[in-house]
Parts: sequence; structure tokens; C-alpha cells
Amino acid sequence: MAISLKDAILILKRGGVVGYPTETIYGIGSRIDNPGAISRLKKLKGRDRKKPLLVAFPSVSAASKYVFLSEKEKKFLRKIMPGPVSAIVRSRPGKIPKSVTGGGDFVGIRIPENATARRLASSIGAIISTSANPSGDLPALSAEEVEKRLGIFSVVSGKCKYKRASTLIELSTGKILREGAYPKKRLLRKWKEAFS
Repeated sequence: MAISLKDAILILKRGGVVGYPTETIYGIGSRIDNPGAISRLKKLKGRDRKKPLLVAFPSVSAASKYVFLSEKEKKFLRKIMPGPVSAIVRSRPGKIPKSVTGGGDFVGIRIPENATARRLASSIGAIISTSANPSGDLPALSAEEVEKRLGIFSVVSGKCKYKRASTLIELSTGKILREGAYPKKRLLRKWKEAFS
């Protein structure tokens, strides 16, 4: 049975893990400053500890407190986000735990278009945003699928507009690392316009 957004926020604040809709696919998330919650989330997914996780923020300004972004990069991100895009950027030392970055200095960030996902991120400043499915499986597109496949019942119900993962871009180079819901050609064109 699905939970309310208000209950999901309380669970996150207390260090729990919740499932929630995004404009792309269903995600599961936790606080990024709670090692126990991050560990539980990775265990639920069966995810390799060395694999990084995406982090959702309510805005580009909020993200810039956690990651390094030049003015040009901020301007570019505001043109494509909120939306079905994730960008790989360098994290600020001490701001995002190594358990989230997979031990490296870079992290994937996104500003969700989906109002529920953005409200969750806004409620605690940032939220882990990884697909709500066991690692390697097809993504979940409903609260019922998340409950069935991951065995968690703290799930907010909602619709996934695109039903595909976000397009993943390496911000410094413009390299597309994963094709997804945001059209690759349009994203590359906007990147070239911003950085050429």
C-alpha cells in the first residue's frame, strides 16, 4: 500500500529508504548524510559498493553547494533541468560521502521534473536517486512493482512520464554515457552551444 508524500519525508528524515516516482522511472532514495541508510539502500538493490549513485537536488543552486559548477555549467544545466537528464560532475570535498560516489571524486546529479521527487529532495536538501530495481534488472514503473521486486513498502505512488532512464552526460566533456529519455542529439547541440 502506497504512503503519502508527508510520510515519505518523515521516513527520509529519520534515516529510512523510500521508493518514489520520477519523470523517468521509479527511484529509491535516502539521505546522503546517513551511512546506515545508504548501506540499506545498496543492500536492497544488491549494488556493488564501488558503484556510484545518482543524487537528486531541488535546484541547480542547491546542487552547487555539493558539487563544483562553473557559471557556464550552471547556465547550461538550467537550460536542460529540471528534466530527464543526469550529469557527472566533480563533488566538493567532504560534501558527498565516498559511499555515494563509489570512492571517487565524481557524482551524478539531477534535478527531477517530477514534483514528488523534487519535493523529497527539497525536504532534506538532497536525496539519493537510483533506480528502484535489483541491480541489472529492468526498471520499475509503478509503486506495486517496487514493493514486489524490492520488498519495501515505503513507496509513494505516482506516474513516470517518460518510462526510460535519464540521459547521462559527462558535463566537462559533453560525452553521452547513457542514452535515455532526453534526446541525445538535442542534448549534444545544447552542450556545444553552451561551451563552444
